[in-house]
Amino acid sequence: MNYDRCISCNATRAKSQDLRYFRFPKDEERCKAWILACNLESLLSVPSSVMYKKYRICSQHFQDHDYTSTTKQRLKSTACPSKFESLEDSIIISELQEGLKNKLANECVTGGETADFSKASDVLECDDVENMRVLTSTPKRRPNFTE
Repeated sequence: MNYDRCISCNATRAKSQDLRYFRFPKDEERCKAWILACNLESLLSVPSSVMYKKYRICSQHFQDHDYTSTTKQRLKSTACPSKFESLEDSIIISELQEGLKNKLANECVTGGETADFSKASDVLECDDVENMRVLTSTPKRRPNFTE
């Protein structure tokens, strides 16, 4: 188990050295609140002691007012993760971060136009994330007829 990996967005210390990684609270109620906030309902049956030992959430998911000071080293006892991307955006971003593992998408269709996103940098420049969908199969190409 990598203790420097965010359970919500999979950020790692190796890739994002400026992030902090916080343990889930030992308190059962607060731990459940964090699990629900992170949309991890499947972990509700896991005891808070196990969540505390094994899982982390990174600083990207907390607001400025959640910290005890401006240095953002410690969370207030009332802090709860609240900054999350939409599920659709999270899926797209995690696919990019994993190098489009299993080749789920070779192209992105947005607004009727097809763009080739074979490079992650091209995807990161896509402005219309709300209307973007990832194709789960390779699009059929028209045969190239030459005379």
